[in-house]
Amino acid sequence: RLLLPKPTPSIPCPQCPRIFHASLGLRSHLRFKHPGKLTGLQARKHETQPTTT
Repeated sequence: RLLLPKPTPSIPCPQCPRIFHASLGLRSHLRFKHPGKLTGLQARKHETQPTTT
């Protein structure tokens, strides 16, 4: 197992040229490196939540 090469990262950051292996890493990167910027991941979360008026 240790001799096998790691697969290439495939999840790009929408704000910078970094690429990640897992969406968890991308979410953490967006939270700390690009705070306050609304991304596609955050926009989808807000769309699924019911709105109350």
